[in-house]
Amino acid sequence: MQPNPSRRMRKILAGGAAIAAMAAALFASAANADVGWNISASDRDPSASMSQAARPNFEEIYQLLQLARTTAPYHDVQTALDDGWSEQPMCMDYPDGYMGEGPGTMGHHYFSVEYLTDGGALDPTQPELLVYEKRADGTMRLNAVEYIIPARDLPGTAPAPEMFGGHKLVWHPEVGTAGVWGLHVWLWRNNPHGLYAELNPNVTCDYSQTMAHAHHH
Repeated sequence: MQPNPSRRMRKILAGGAAIAAMAAALFASAANADVGWNISASDRDPSASMSQAARPNFEEIYQLLQLARTTAPYHDVQTALDDGWSEQPMCMDYPDGYMGEGPGTMGHHYFSVEYLTDGGALDPTQPELLVYEKRADGTMRLNAVEYIIPARDLPGTAPAPEMFGGHKLVWHPEVGTAGVWGLHVWLWRNNPHGLYAELNPNVTCDYSQTMAHAHHH
């Protein structure tokens, strides 16, 4: 007679089943998305060995799947508006690059006042910004999210907060009146610069009426 699986093993199996179910829901909803997740330990630590780089970070994968399940409905921008996000109409374009990255674009940021005023809480399922791109036919494509903590909730002198298994938010002293912490996640659009990069060279402002060309020298 086989012994019953240990409580720990049952918990691991249940967790694996939950992740598999979330992944199935994600990919069923991603038919229109050019998705490419470049997940490896080497993104977090350039000195990581090959064996470390090949080892999956389950916290990161689980949080990304949580984010994907939460934001999948917002491929329809009207759903995002109905759920409380508001459009910031400027399309953010950086032809000279930004924060040490080569040229690229962010796009249109839609913001949640509720999440921006939650005291600096970080929750994978509650991104402060949704990042869209206007396409040639005038429709909006969801490409990314951004997590934001304003300086009033965490000063720039504080240690950098982390999400997704060790990825640090970046301090942006020039944003807003006093600066913000921010982290982009290009969940729904492949980004050659990386999953957590600031800019995406695959994104364009060509079809947006209002553009902000930010030149950083």
